[in-house]
Amino acid sequence: MNEVYRLQRVEGTTVWGIIRNGGYHLCEFGVYEDGIISCWNKNDLWQFENELQRRWVVTSVPEEENISIFHLSCFSIAQASWLHTPQSYYKYIKDTVRSLNPKMQNIYKTSKEEIEKWEKYRVRFIASFTPFKMTSKIGYFCDDGKSCSIFLNKKDKLYITTITAYKDGTFRLGKEESQFYTLEEIEQMFDDGILTTSIKSMDWIHIKGLGKVQVKEVLYEIPLEEKRNSIRQMQKEIMDLPTAHDLCIQAYHAYLEFPCEETKEKLREAYEAVPEFERCYLGDMDTRDTDYQRILYTNELRQV
Repeated sequence: MNEVYRLQRVEGTTVWGIIRNGGYHLCEFGVYEDGIISCWNKNDLWQFENELQRRWVVTSVPEEENISIFHLSCFSIAQASWLHTPQSYYKYIKDTVRSLNPKMQNIYKTSKEEIEKWEKYRVRFIASFTPFKMTSKIGYFCDDGKSCSIFLNKKDKLYITTITAYKDGTFRLGKEESQFYTLEEIEQMFDDGILTTSIKSMDWIHIKGLGKVQVKEVLYEIPLEEKRNSIRQMQKEIMDLPTAHDLCIQAYHAYLEFPCEETKEKLREAYEAVPEFERCYLGDMDTRDTDYQRILYTNELRQV
């Protein structure tokens, strides 16, 4: 007989949360109907309570401190109005689980043996989430999606939200919105300033479920056109179409096989088509995009 395993689909939702890890990071937590929470770690409800106690997860950021939003912005906080204490945020998470699973049945609790097993093999699990939309109730057919963070101007207020691209070519803003958009409509929202990457000092940013913060100083932001390009590439990725990233790697390999001015120029065009803040993913964690830069912008020889 063989050793076997199975994969299981567990559905859930997302909420905003703050990770304290060498700084403060605003991100979405995946909350699942079996009580598992994804906060850069995979936790059951009891483990999540410990994450709050040890302040891996926090419910506020002190004034003057910086908060970052992955691939969007980093800014210092002038003042804030937070909604939760650690105790009330734990209740908020537990109530979110209950909204998904009203009878709180089959709530997962990690056993001591499971913890010991994976510690022995130095394995840590995450519970990354995949956005989806239902395309047909008959047969329960769904399309997967891919999300990123964006600022939304709505009724004279500035919100942090998400934009999700789906495999069928549509987009959705946040998880409360029932409307779906085309890429052309999303592009128009950027043109109209409804969607943006830009914030300024003294702006108030509303964070659903957490509160609101006032910007003191913007330390970093993704340029608007770079973000728009990134969203186009995100749509291509989820639709299984060649992305700028894919085409750049192909051009890189073509240059390595036939190094000449023609393949170098094609590599340059492909490299510069990749959103600048994503170019570091063209290589591995150590090399990043250094070999691309060596080829295109220096006369150095490749190190073997």
